[in-house]
Amino acid sequence: MNQDIRILSRHTVLPASIAEALQNEAILCTLEPAASIGEICDALLRGTADTALLPLHQVSLTLPEGVVITALTERERPAECLLSLPDSVVASGMFGLPQNPVIGLSGLRRSVQMKDLLPDYQEVELEGSFEEALHELRSGAVHALLWPEMDLPETGALQETGLNVLRFNPREFQPAPGQGVWAWLACRDDVAIRRLLKKLHHPAVAAATNVERGALRLLPETDRASAGIYTDCDAQGNYHVWASVAGTSALKRARLSSSTHFQLAEKVAAQFI
Repeated sequence: MNQDIRILSRHTVLPASIAEALQNEAILCTLEPAASIGEICDALLRGTADTALLPLHQVSLTLPEGVVITALTERERPAECLLSLPDSVVASGMFGLPQNPVIGLSGLRRSVQMKDLLPDYQEVELEGSFEEALHELRSGAVHALLWPEMDLPETGALQETGLNVLRFNPREFQPAPGQGVWAWLACRDDVAIRRLLKKLHHPAVAAATNVERGALRLLPETDRASAGIYTDCDAQGNYHVWASVAGTSALKRARLSSSTHFQLAEKVAAQFI
């Protein structure tokens, strides 16, 4: 028997993998536009929406009383990507860019890690949508864009843009904690919806991202904006964490491995405190 739920989202179309997961569980949905996290939580608490779907790295560490993260998707496309035009490739610069390239990006985390990779790059702060950023690239205002993979068009549509796409390994260029994962939010007291959404939950993803967000929570607030943290679990069940935080003179990095995620967040944070 199909079940119909009302989903708040800042995206107008569900990612293909999520749409497929809903279909597999015979869950029908109505997708409704969402604005701020505050408005989303108010709607959940009032019962005017059943759930909200947000990128986990955009979900605040502390939610209003009564609202909980009740399920997490699989992790897909967590990386940061360097985008350039095909005719801009030159042999003289790193990553096929000119010397002293102008790169459009947003956020301190991306800025400090890119500076660590390309000390001579010039930065243009981007605000707005991918379409607006793409206009900056095509107009020649920047040589490249640094953009989160999960916010790029999916494979077919991205290929149609004709861009060169260099995907940075998340172990080398750390994403925001939780990046690449979608979070299902719900009212704590809505047992029926939470039970339904649990069918979509991935416990292994939760274990890894709990390390990332737990470490972020333990960092001083002054370090959180620059923090990149990525956790992977290998076939033997061992956890591996790569993290970076802006330092006073250089990027501070840490790598830890553990056979358990118990107190791993604390050990990551201790590397930077």
